[in-house]
Amino acid sequence: MAREPGTTRTATPAGEASTAPREAPAGAATELLSADRLSVGYDGVPVVRELDLEVRAGEVVVLLGANGAGKTTTLLGLGGVLPPLAGTVRWLGRERRVPLHGRCRAGMAFVPETRSVIPGLNVRDNLRLGRGGVEAALEAVPELRPLLKRRAGLLSGGEQQMLTLARALAGKPRLLLADELSLGLAPLIVQRLLRMVREAADAGLGVLLVEQQARNALAVADRAYVLRRGRVVLQGRADDLLGRISEVEAGYLAGAQS
Repeated sequence: MAREPGTTRTATPAGEASTAPREAPAGAATELLSADRLSVGYDGVPVVRELDLEVRAGEVVVLLGANGAGKTTTLLGLGGVLPPLAGTVRWLGRERRVPLHGRCRAGMAFVPETRSVIPGLNVRDNLRLGRGGVEAALEAVPELRPLLKRRAGLLSGGEQQMLTLARALAGKPRLLLADELSLGLAPLIVQRLLRMVREAADAGLGVLLVEQQARNALAVADRAYVLRRGRVVLQGRADDLLGRISEVEAGYLAGAQS
């Protein structure tokens, strides 16, 4: 079940904040990543505008929105792949403009929408390429142990995503940015991946998760932001949003947004 680390906003339209104090577990109040009025896009044209967002240690934050709402662009901006067009990104308490590889050295892990395995290498060698090594990855995802000698290109989509996530978690990052873990996967695999994310957050990891499967994501999350056409239109506690999920889906998540 999702936990609520610290004081958060209840589910209200953006700009109409109210607070709900909750008992915070140790370390949960540590801010890892935040955006302040961030605008980011391509070729000088903003796709995401005036974004305010934060992720703290020990919590799962989910970013929801229809196709084209700006979710992946947001992750790329927060990860340092795209430079800000306006506003700031703070990583580990400081405004930084270093690229993604520099942030990864400081404890950020990034799992893209496309499964980042090397098809010609077996599972063991794919894990060796990660920062944490094979045994740490198998500790996080023991399901990979019988697959160590299998080429990654022969794995199912779910097994490839488990491999990708296990390699990221093995490095013991402080923050995980993950884009559409559930894309194209069977429901049982999706539940397993989200449970892995929740367990890692319970151990202190901060997670920003982009998802279209709103119900599943909210079930493991602490807080959520909803994007529509590049702007946050709703934010709040995950359990509050899950309690009004039909309204959220109908009003903000149905159909593609330009």
